[in-house]
Amino acid sequence: MKHTITLFAVLLMALAIPQSVCALTFSAAVPSGQTLNFSTSGNNATVRQSSGVAGNLVIPTSITYNGVTYSVINIYNYAFENCSELTSVTIPNSVTTIVT
Repeated sequence: MKHTITLFAVLLMALAIPQSVCALTFSAAVPSGQTLNFSTSGNNATVRQSSGVAGNLVIPTSITYNGVTYSVINIYNYAFENCSELTSVTIPNSVTTIVT
């Protein structure tokens, strides 16, 4: 009986988590004109592997998706692996980690 009550309590807490806390994966245009892939955790975003990015990329300090603004704090280490036409990347101070 105790396990059933505990499981029920965990389920209720999970349902009470706001949608903005749930992880999302989406693509969005950045101010420098390219489209990047992002994933979220809470109010933070990570730049994920993005293909076809070319030219001078400026990663924004934040990105808005469906009316919610996320701080860009991470970049995956292979985010631009297949971007042979990429000439430069400007990384804002909000990015604190290159994620492996």
